[in-house]
Amino acid sequence: MENGCIEWTGQIKENGYGICYRAFGCVRDYYAHRASFRIAHGREPQGVVRHSCDNKACINPGHLIEGTIFDNSVDAVERDRVAFGERAATHKLSDATVREIRASEKPHTELAAKYGVSDSTILRARKGITWRRLA
Repeated sequence: MENGCIEWTGQIKENGYGICYRAFGCVRDYYAHRASFRIAHGREPQGVVRHSCDNKACINPGHLIEGTIFDNSVDAVERDRVAFGERAATHKLSDATVREIRASEKPHTELAAKYGVSDSTILRARKGITWRRLA
């Protein structure tokens, strides 16, 4: 138990969430945190069940908050759980490269060829449309 979390001791799916199967008394195959919310509140959750503790395996009802997909997305951004920039698996540029691009006076097309990306990628990085956190 960490930070008051009650961790699911059953099967954990590859996405990190506990799963409660029908065979173990659940009405249907169900995420364990949703089942915990349902038991604690006596009703099905409306929308998503968010974790205030950021522990996907936690089933502590005090850590579970009902919300929308948008709320969950805001949580992810605020808690730095969104991969962007160099942390994104699909990134083509590094922080250092973006700084070089922004400092350069060379044309977009020349920089695009140099870094192996499209000229629109160079343009968006230069204007701060992408890589905003470096601005």
